Amino acid sequence: MRIKSLNYMDKSKLYINELYEYASLMDIPKEGFINAKNLNEYVATAVDAYKGYSVFQYMYDGKYDEVELSQMLTIDYKSWIDRIAGMSVSQNYESIVLLEPPNAKRVGMLDYIRNATLPEFKLLFRPSLHRLEKFSKFALKLRKQFLDERTWYFYIFATRHDAQGKKYGKRLMNVLLSFAEDRNYRICLETNSDSNLSMYEHFGFKKMVSSCFNDSIVHYVMLFG
Repeated sequence: MRIKSLNYMDKSKLYINELYEYASLMDIPKEGFINAKNLNEYVATAVDAYKGYSVFQYMYDGKYDEVELSQMLTIDYKSWIDRIAGMSVSQNYESIVLLEPPNAKRVGMLDYIRNATLPEFKLLFRPSLHRLEKFSKFALKLRKQFLDERTWYFYIFATRHDAQGKKYGKRLMNVLLSFAEDRNYRICLETNSDSNLSMYEHFGFKKMVSSCFNDSIVHYVMLFG
């Protein structure tokens, strides 16, 4: 059955299964694929990795609230879990990646409400979430022109600070780029960091466009393939 003939949920599952099968052949452990049991490990790695990121400084008005961000990401990842691919190269989740398959349907507010517990529901009304929504709309508008039926999008690519330089992220990236080249896909990602910009260029990504958000955050969209 051809992927193009299916609805978006079936398409997403086929894309994700294709990636997981390839990753398994490249010795990425299946236990590290994102699921309900290891979701908290993904959240913990992301929260640690985001310290110092300009977007989250803006989101929390100069302060980094790890507890609130952990709650927000838990809701977010639960909402995405059936329509996104997630991988880690080790059982300690030092480095993680979450990818949207080509033409993935965006998660909406109803998805968040369905997945939020009563205490988490209060987060939907916090100023930090509205700041994040504002930035997310800006970023989506910038990258949307590069997304199509053969382009994956890096939703999250994060490595814990104590694992930096230990090649966990490099191994993940190499598997994903090999997959893209082998299956004729492209990969789109974004960054707000000049140092990350140079790192991604080293991997073969090309800067496609940049723009300034809130007169303070330079946002880059990059493409591989």
